[in-house]
Amino acid sequence: MSKSELLECSITNFTKFGSKSFTLDELASEMGMSKKTIYNYFKNKEDLVSESVGFLIERIKHDMDSALLQQTDPIVKIIEIYRIGFEYFKCFKPSFIFGLKKYYPKASEVFETFRNHIVFLDSSFAQRRTDALRHGRSVLFGQTHSIKVT
Repeated sequence: MSKSELLECSITNFTKFGSKSFTLDELASEMGMSKKTIYNYFKNKEDLVSESVGFLIERIKHDMDSALLQQTDPIVKIIEIYRIGFEYFKCFKPSFIFGLKKYYPKASEVFETFRNHIVFLDSSFAQRRTDALRHGRSVLFGQTHSIKVT
């Protein structure tokens, strides 16, 4: 059993049941291992939760980066960011976010930093879209003007 498989199972269950509600005993049972094996990878549950959140964030970033590289239109990029975000976040139960804030401040901080990064990306793309629209209008109106003159 690899650490990444353990993180995958952990984050799936933390987002489904809440980080506080899903226990290490349940994780060990689901993974078919002892709690001692889990402790070989992680110092305590807080470390497991923090690394699981980090694992999830890296996966989301990877998916977003891949999607953004395939698009050139800023509006389509914004749509892709939202699509991917909604795809992941629809699986989150409110108890997951609440549990992070209340019981795992380190993991909550990592998650909030990422959430703020997404908001920044959105505003950055919105600015690029506005710039593109302005450029498009000036090109369009410039061509229209030159057609009327000649």
